[in-house]
Amino acid sequence: MARSIVPLVPKGGDFRVVSDSEIGYTQLREGPVVLIGAFDNVWTMRITQDLPFGFEYDSQVRRLVDRKSPEKRFWTLQWQVPYTKLAKDYAIIARIHDRVTGQPVIIIAGILGEGTEAASEVVFKPAYLDEMLKKAPKNWDQLNLEAVIETNVIEGHAGPPTVLAVETWR
Repeated sequence: MARSIVPLVPKGGDFRVVSDSEIGYTQLREGPVVLIGAFDNVWTMRITQDLPFGFEYDSQVRRLVDRKSPEKRFWTLQWQVPYTKLAKDYAIIARIHDRVTGQPVIIIAGILGEGTEAASEVVFKPAYLDEMLKKAPKNWDQLNLEAVIETNVIEGHAGPPTVLAVETWR
């Protein structure tokens, strides 16, 4: 997973990949970091709460939401009848300069593990990364970038990822 972030790392940049249970705010301020996973990673949840796309949950549903759309578009897990097999999962890939920590942050996070797996495949495989970056402006590497990824889940494994949306901003 750590190798999968290389295409998103700014030139000459170093990143640390650590478990959220091992890192505190002071350590996040020490340098760039990669956050993996969503609902089981408190730092991902905290940092994505102000991004265009983010995670929300209530007692019954975990979802990925588009906070910038007027109708608050969202993506939720889809189940196959008879509700025993997951059919789709969704994820976020983000490369941002976080205002809270003052550091660059890369996020690879799915609603569930299959979404996280699909998101890592996007940044690891050039064809999928190119598909994502075609939806971004040419100067994407100078901007904050966030993408929504969809994957079909087949027998408990992520299928080929699809890039649904990309947002960039300063």
